[in-house]
Amino acid sequence: MSKRSSKASEAVAEPERLERMDSSMSAAMVGLASKDEAKAAGGKKKEDFLAKSVERATAIAKDFPDNRAVKHFLALHGKGKLASLDSALVKRLLRCINTGLENHDSGLGCYAMSPSDYEDLSLFFDAICNDYHNNPGGEKTHTTNWSLKGVEGLPADGQLDISKLGLKEVGAWGHCGRGNRKGCALISCAVLAARCRRDSLFFF
Repeated sequence: MSKRSSKASEAVAEPERLERMDSSMSAAMVGLASKDEAKAAGGKKKEDFLAKSVERATAIAKDFPDNRAVKHFLALHGKGKLASLDSALVKRLLRCINTGLENHDSGLGCYAMSPSDYEDLSLFFDAICNDYHNNPGGEKTHTTNWSLKGVEGLPADGQLDISKLGLKEVGAWGHCGRGNRKGCALISCAVLAARCRRDSLFFF
């Protein structure tokens, strides 16, 4: 057996105890929208830490209206939808939009922390997905257009031929920022040990 195959076999055969430990650690390390909110949420009612998050999101939206997480979070608040969620779901939602509250210029601004978030927080993620994929009617489709028509600076023949730049063979690297594998924590909430094990399953 090759060294890589051996590593992959060892990774697959790891005890379930480690998986449970990683899940617990991951959950513990995922903060609320800020350290202050995490501290406040520990002993305050949902309305208290939710109000703080709404205030923060409102300030961000003024300068960054294209931050989808902030936009749809505030939309739900405006419709009174957040009030219908229990404290546990509100905390989960705040974890999901944490990146949008920390990175104001984010175009998406949210990540699911677990697959169940898409169902349990569907009122938020449905709106996010429909917005991102330009489905105002909720059609759940995505249209891709690779046409270069109308792009300025193209060669006369409309072809992007790198050989004309003096290049011969080149390599291309593709990045998958949200790839996942069954049994692995989602990247958004995986601690170091979980990330390393996941990568060993994919690449070794």
